[in-house]
Amino acid sequence: MVAKNIAHFGVYADDVERAKRFYGRVFGWRFSQWGPPDFFMVATGEEADPGIHGAVHERPKNEDRSVAFQFTISVDDVDAVAKLGEAEGGKIKVLR
Repeated sequence: MVAKNIAHFGVYADDVERAKRFYGRVFGWRFSQWGPPDFFMVATGEEADPGIHGAVHERPKNEDRSVAFQFTISVDDVDAVAKLGEAEGGKIKVLR
């Protein structure tokens, strides 16, 4: 199997404006409003080195407060990867 890169990340925040200030000042991330209120797309790099695109958004009300970060990995065959993950001891919580 070919290794795959992270395709997208999401940061859950209780205070989206505070999170934007923090990540903007510390890492130089740029934000643009997208979709629902308190949902911002993130650009982590510049044109020559774009980095990974992601999002900062309000923490879903049903999420445990300890969940602060999620990421998406792009794969060619999600079923095959799910089976491999289970074979290695992982548990599928949501698929598709």
